[in-house]
Amino acid sequence: MEAHIEIAIPVVVFNDDDENIWYAHSPVLDITGYGRSEDEAKESFAIILQETMDYMVTHDTRIC
Repeated sequence: MEAHIEIAIPVVVFNDDDENIWYAHSPVLDITGYGRSEDEAKESFAIILQETMDYMVTHDTRIC
């Protein structure tokens, strides 16, 4: 059985001017994506979020 759930996760997107790298970070999940542009950082974050959720489901882990 497959379930689809929509949730809201706070994500902070910011640029490190010294390194010229964009970051998308979720303090709640403690995961971060990054890239050379804001869009790349968001895409990276989406991939990491999906991999994190897949791992949690596969290994029956929970965020507490």
